[in-house]
Amino acid sequence: MNRILLYGAVLLVAGLLLSFPSLPAQGVGPGAGGGSEEQPSGDKEEKFLPTLNYDAPEVKKIEERIRERFDASLKRFLTDEKIGLNNKGYVEIRAEVVDKLELKEKSEIKRAVEAENKDRDELVKTVAKVNNLAQEQVPLLQKSYIKAYREKAMNGWWVQGDDTTLDDGTVQKGKWAKKAPPKDETTPSGEGVGPGK
Repeated sequence: MNRILLYGAVLLVAGLLLSFPSLPAQGVGPGAGGGSEEQPSGDKEEKFLPTLNYDAPEVKKIEERIRERFDASLKRFLTDEKIGLNNKGYVEIRAEVVDKLELKEKSEIKRAVEAENKDRDELVKTVAKVNNLAQEQVPLLQKSYIKAYREKAMNGWWVQGDDTTLDDGTVQKGKWAKKAPPKDETTPSGEGVGPGK
């Protein structure tokens, strides 16, 4: 039941994003729908993430920078397969192309990626601060953004799968793959998700 609630909240976040970098509106996200909902925390104790406020001016300012950067360069870099979405919620230059890039282009991409990842970190911290989240709730917020970014990625963009822990305790990094439409998808990626869609 808890996983269903979390998945539903994450789908709601993803469905209400207007474009890839757009972020949840007020009252949308983990725990949306009023009150608090149980969220799996990965440990034995259940944690709660309340309905969140995303309308604070400091949150809107970061969201605007992210939207502007996406329109100016990141969408092109993602579509041209020069960068991808990793499993930690960040964008990164793809290892397969980094050595093939010209110095000027590599520098441009690196600057955009660093600025984007800095804003993504700042966004999570700011939403947590505005909403007075406890330190143990911040990873739940981060996971909701990671899930939303993955869900909203367009078909053909490179997305890293989850890391796996092997029996001996070593961590195997997630494999990179192009996002493909689900077999039963009837609408373009990111559309038709959420209430009333």
